[in-house]
Amino acid sequence: MGRFDIIQKNIKEYIKLADKIYPKYRINAYGNGIGKVLLELSKVKVEGVIKDISQVAHKNSILLLLSNYEGFGNVLVEAYSVGMPVILYDSYPAAKSIVAPGAGKLIPYGDIQGVEKAIKEILKDEDTFKSYSNKAFEESEKYIKEDIVKKYIELIWDKI
Repeated sequence: MGRFDIIQKNIKEYIKLADKIYPKYRINAYGNGIGKVLLELSKVKVEGVIKDISQVAHKNSILLLLSNYEGFGNVLVEAYSVGMPVILYDSYPAAKSIVAPGAGKLIPYGDIQGVEKAIKEILKDEDTFKSYSNKAFEESEKYIKEDIVKKYIELIWDKI
């Protein structure tokens, strides 16, 4: 989550989801902020601030992003870079361009049952999870900094 902003990060959705899926699945939250108290009083496990997703990738299987809105969603690319599939709400325009079939699931905003179903689908067995994980890692290669800068330069030169 990063900054535990109650409105932007949609804290109540994580709490509702944790109530539905616990104890079979657990939600770990990384970050800090005003919503921390609400999370600590729920079944969501608050883990604190991290600098890099690779620090906690071994403790987590899927990245959930149930925000009301985001910018680009860099954390999704970070998750892909460690082979972590993503599940997110389609609550902002960039989401549709980041979530690739087989690397994660894009869920209609507010569809908690859809999120739960997606978690079960991705984690149903080791082969399915490996397939999603491999595809996530593959997707991360689309976001290599040097390649993105090169594309911007090409786009600018085409316009000049």
